[in-house]
Amino acid sequence: MDNFFESLKFNYSKETGQISSVKVVFSDLTQESILISKDFINEIRKYVPVINENDKELFYIIARAIRLKSENDKGGSGRVHKYDFSSKHDPFHERFISKLMQLSKYVPLENIVNYFGEDAKVDDLDVFLNRKDIYSLTLFIRDGIDDPDDEG
Repeated sequence: MDNFFESLKFNYSKETGQISSVKVVFSDLTQESILISKDFINEIRKYVPVINENDKELFYIIARAIRLKSENDKGGSGRVHKYDFSSKHDPFHERFISKLMQLSKYVPLENIVNYFGEDAKVDDLDVFLNRKDIYSLTLFIRDGIDDPDDEG
């Protein structure tokens, strides 16, 4: 798992001493990094009360999803966003963490890490958030089975 990113840099709340955000550095050469904000961390705590520095797979998955969403948001000059990953009433961090936590009950995080690996594309994030329900995602990510009844 450690070879998927260069490092993790943790920020802690002065009041609680808990992790408040995480900076994921993907490459020492480019210093490319993603910030997992307090919104994501707080959303995770709704499902997992104790988060610590050993939750590397979880931080990797979230950082990759944030990167893919960012690629989608850039879209190109004047282009409309390709996929809708959030709305005013359903922010990305809530949608993504909710689905990730549900899925992690049935699928090992290692499988989800592989799904969001270096070869993942914006389309994969769309499949994850918009085109498959938890049952179909479980079959697809855990067992490699694409549910024929699923329209994704």
